[in-house]
Amino acid sequence: MNGWLKVFIRFIECVIILAIGLWVTNSILTPMFEQYGIMLLGNVWVNWFGVSYLLLFGILYY
Repeated sequence: MNGWLKVFIRFIECVIILAIGLWVTNSILTPMFEQYGIMLLGNVWVNWFGVSYLLLFGILYY
């Protein structure tokens, strides 16, 4: 049972990091890109996962 608890906690951690990454992408990156005249269209999920990846490893290895 202890193993499943660790898996569940890691899963919840990943979901939270993805949610924070989506919020940062929509709230911070999109207005910043549009301020410089860059349309953030198309593969927005690539930016979203990139931000989430940086957040995850920034938190784990800080």
